[in-house]
Amino acid sequence: MPAAKSATPSFRAEHIGSFLRPDRLMAAVRQARDGTLTPEALHAIQDECIRELVAMEEAVGLSSVTDGEFRRRGWSAGFIDAVEVNVTFYRQPDSAATAGWARRVEAHPDFRFTAKLYRGLTHPERDDPAVPEDAAARYREGICPLERSGRLGAVLAQFPHRFHDAPGSRAHLERIANALAGLPMVAEFRHRSWDHEEALRFLHALGVGFCNIDQPQVGAALRPTGHVTAPVAYIRLHGRNAEEWFRADGPAHARYDYLYTEEELRPWGERALRLAERAEEVFVIANNHYRGKGPANALMLKAMASQTRVAAPAALTRAYRGLAAHSHPDQRGRPRQGRLFE
Repeated sequence: MPAAKSATPSFRAEHIGSFLRPDRLMAAVRQARDGTLTPEALHAIQDECIRELVAMEEAVGLSSVTDGEFRRRGWSAGFIDAVEVNVTFYRQPDSAATAGWARRVEAHPDFRFTAKLYRGLTHPERDDPAVPEDAAARYREGICPLERSGRLGAVLAQFPHRFHDAPGSRAHLERIANALAGLPMVAEFRHRSWDHEEALRFLHALGVGFCNIDQPQVGAALRPTGHVTAPVAYIRLHGRNAEEWFRADGPAHARYDYLYTEEELRPWGERALRLAERAEEVFVIANNHYRGKGPANALMLKAMASQTRVAAPAALTRAYRGLAAHSHPDQRGRPRQGRLFE
């Protein structure tokens, strides 16, 4: 379903943002939810995990986007031109924090943020029409500084695999779209039941973009697509680690531990350019984040799209030969540490 064509379509390639979550941290989060761990104790565990993750990822010259940590925004903007914020899925955005994000990239006028929609909207515990409206109002308030500053590229509503194309699912999505009317919303479906023309017409009528994804082809997983249903087109690359994709007892990061080859990326680069012919803006998000593989693949895609070498962190080019063939190393320093909710 074509959207209005832009005279100067924009292609944005980036890494981002699912944060690396150690099992110990996730266990602590569950305990905090159950009331068996105090907020102070949870924050202490979060900080300890952050230090461990930062130390580990220093090996490739990149930092993490973690619960309680927001690093590298001004620094990463020198290499990429968009970032997907994952923390807004786990907690409602705070307007003071989002205003700070916008300030950190003031030197990069073309830089955009996309932000995941709060999980209370996309993964409700019960089918209550009043829940999305209340949660959506809080989300809109928190994300407002990014929208007002012109930095908000898209709001990504990531739905679970169980969210099939059915009357109840459509009604739920329509309530969310109405409650967030005016925001550039994109829906990500994992189930292939959404991949047909009538569903695309439904999204187009709502003004909601279709998220084209690369994921392990397990069961009824959505296959690679190239759909445009709104002015914003979106691609997310999750990796192809089929063995870990639905595994419940493995480490949280394992499902995203995957490095795309140039041959696997090339069809997605071609798709992105075709999307840019039909959309006003195209976002490409590399969610295979483990040990800097996402940014490496994102920069490879960016180089393929521009047909020229791109700047990349020197340590990242040393770690991944595929990136080295498409980039020139940049020796700029690493960013200082910062807090997400300052």
